[in-house]
Amino acid sequence: MNLVMGYATGYTPEHIKPFIHSLRKYYNGDVILFVDNVNDQDKMDFLRSYNVTIKETQNASLSEILKKRHHSYLEVLTQQSWDAVLISDVRDVVFQGDPFAGRTVNYLEFFNEDKIMEG
Repeated sequence: MNLVMGYATGYTPEHIKPFIHSLRKYYNGDVILFVDNVNDQDKMDFLRSYNVTIKETQNASLSEILKKRHHSYLEVLTQQSWDAVLISDVRDVVFQGDPFAGRTVNYLEFFNEDKIMEG
């Protein structure tokens, strides 16, 4: 069993939809998103309709999120075991296939986005 996990604080359903729609097109496994404003019924209904596990967190500044998100991920990862885990940005990621298909990884991999080419 695999897991895709990310932070989606400060986001509306419109910000999250490309990530979830594209992911669910190819992947039916576990998805956990840390979200704020759980009183936003449209956001909660959308996430639940795509079988996303919601972990409530408080909206915070970017620097606070960058400091605390790794602790949140660790807390989740110590509660259950997965075969593979993808921790991803949410707002600017769109999937073009199953992120785990055809991959066997027995180590930690990091990916960084390319620098924007100026023309």
